Amino acid sequence: MYLDPDTPFQVFCWLGWVSIVWALVSWRLVRRELLCPYILFLVVFYLFCYGQCFLWAFGIMPEEYDISRYFLSTELVQGQVFTLISLNLFHIGGLITARRVKPIYPSSPLRRPGSPSNEQVIRIAALLLLAVSIVPYMLDIYRAVQIAAQYGYKGVYSEYLLILSKTEKIFRTFGEFLIPALLCLFVVSQKRWQRGLLLFAVLLKSVAELYLGGRSDTAMLLLCLICVWHYTVRPINLGRAIPLAAGGYFVTGLFASIAQIRTQSNRSFSDFFTNLFGMENPLFRLIGELGYIMRVLLDTMRLVPSTYPFRYGSTYLYSLTTIIPNLGFWAIHPAAENAQMAQWLMRVMDLDYGPGYSMIAEGYINFGWGGVFAMLVYGMLLGWIFTLIHRSNWREKPELLCVELITLVIVLVSGTRASFIDIFRSFVYIALVSYFLILVVRAALTYRNNRRIY
Repeated sequence: MYLDPDTPFQVFCWLGWVSIVWALVSWRLVRRELLCPYILFLVVFYLFCYGQCFLWAFGIMPEEYDISRYFLSTELVQGQVFTLISLNLFHIGGLITARRVKPIYPSSPLRRPGSPSNEQVIRIAALLLLAVSIVPYMLDIYRAVQIAAQYGYKGVYSEYLLILSKTEKIFRTFGEFLIPALLCLFVVSQKRWQRGLLLFAVLLKSVAELYLGGRSDTAMLLLCLICVWHYTVRPINLGRAIPLAAGGYFVTGLFASIAQIRTQSNRSFSDFFTNLFGMENPLFRLIGELGYIMRVLLDTMRLVPSTYPFRYGSTYLYSLTTIIPNLGFWAIHPAAENAQMAQWLMRVMDLDYGPGYSMIAEGYINFGWGGVFAMLVYGMLLGWIFTLIHRSNWREKPELLCVELITLVIVLVSGTRASFIDIFRSFVYIALVSYFLILVVRAALTYRNNRRIY
């Protein structure tokens, strides 16, 4: 456990590059693919947990987000070692549960008499999700845009939420099914005009959220669309990846520009682009901003156990209780009070902003250095979920592809800068509910068709 204070942290920066290259190569050998939900999450996860270390390896220090200015060299090395062990154990867990495949030529599955087609089932379920989510989402966006124009980005998360009643918050949660609905529709859309209409809807959604200053939902949705296009429409080879990379560089600059001016009130879309073209190294800036989340681990290491005790798994247990909704049993749900680690860190450090949190930091606050094994469990769970289907056989059970994509949405948003409670709650109430709806629609259609036949 002892680390020499003179150990240069650049050594572990380069070990981070070795780690991510090994992760990509090993997954390619096991699953025979690189562009897939697991790799998309893994790369983003590395950028959040170790992004600044990747830049430090080349002597690049982010001007605005450089966390090395706030911690001693020994603290940085301890955080790097803990993070690297956690990331590698996460991937080892993924490899343990990953299904090894021998890709075959995709074919249409055989249907039993009376059973509906997979496309019909998923399309009806997706339209039902769209029906219950579109109105709450539109009202929520309209209200948020008004407040953001008046108060800026922080107003969306302060004045806006405080004036919502419990009924309004419940109604607002239905809007979270919009993204699952769009992804499910995209999976079963075979005609070009259908996909074009869905892309237009995604564009409108993204423009509204970018104006608000939010970027995570737009970014993860774009990544999911790239994945679903690669699976269901046309494989993305090297030739198609080059223009995507060029577009991705522009998007990273746009995201970095949004981060700079989103706190301004009375801003316009021209302000985003004016700031964009006057920015230097937007890619480095964005990686530095993503990697800033490593600070929550370093802050937690400073506070625990010297000032605050370890949690010994209590945050995970409290998170599991979110399966029981708060229907008036408590003034504040026990999980919200005891498992929201971002709010805990914000309170104990007297911050005026939400610092976010991470799965790696939550492992430490529960078990200290033994918390790295929590990441092994995380990896085993996600490795199993993200290998339910392969690009070569997704047509046999496209509903599993939908589950993978919805789960990817959840872990990209919550798994990268939040604690277990947000991941578990979203998985239960969004991913599992969506999958259960697909099963219900299938059972209803099968029952109707069998009555017609017999």
